[in-house]
Amino acid sequence: MDQTLDWDDPAFLPLFAQAGSADPSLPARLAPFAACIAYTREPSLRVALERAIPRVVVCSPAPARVHAAEWLSRPARAFGAEPPPVPPDMEATVAEEGEASAFLQDRLQPGFLAIHPGSGGAPKNWPSDRFASLARELEAQPFLLIEGPADAVSVAAIAQNASCVRATHLSLRGLGAVLRRAGLFGGNDSGVTHLAAAWGAPTLCLFGPTDPSIWAPVGRLVAVVRSPSASMSDLPVAEVSRAARTLRGRAAASISPTLR
Repeated sequence: MDQTLDWDDPAFLPLFAQAGSADPSLPARLAPFAACIAYTREPSLRVALERAIPRVVVCSPAPARVHAAEWLSRPARAFGAEPPPVPPDMEATVAEEGEASAFLQDRLQPGFLAIHPGSGGAPKNWPSDRFASLARELEAQPFLLIEGPADAVSVAAIAQNASCVRATHLSLRGLGAVLRRAGLFGGNDSGVTHLAAAWGAPTLCLFGPTDPSIWAPVGRLVAVVRSPSASMSDLPVAEVSRAARTLRGRAAASISPTLR
């Protein structure tokens, strides 16, 4: 049985309370579930879930000295699963392939460069003008510039390049289907970078204040360059460019003929 419950539903609030009764409808809504993996540190939530669901496996949401993907997949082993270190690439539906094809048509050539200069926090962002320099260094014309709702400042310097094709309104999986066709993706420690890696794009991830041993994206073609300090401004273009060329060469040697 496949079912999705909205965790923001007020009916779930009593699960976090030390005492008190839950919404009368809650037990019935949780009854179809035989087991639960709960990423939480809240003892009250664990107790409340155990009252409603026969088997509850709890895991802290904060990785402890291992990569986040390995840490967060550990509870699945309690149910007999064996998550691979590098999962297979995400695959697009027919509709998602159609969305990607319609977006790319007559805009970008196969093996294009894709750049996302934003992230969830400014300290994690490589300076925008350096991403612009990287595009010039790699002679990427045209290239894809990915812009999220909070990325206006991050994309400003790059968007001045007349060769950039801006992606702003693709669905999340539609963007993944687009990135699957990229010859190289470059980005910061961000959700889009993880998306690119998950869809099999050759992914170059730039790190500064966060630890790549825990937060590096997982994929079959991933490379990481980290600033020598916590500051992204200390990461030079030349070093990133070398890593990009090396990764692009690896990707060209391994790309499936069906994607050429």
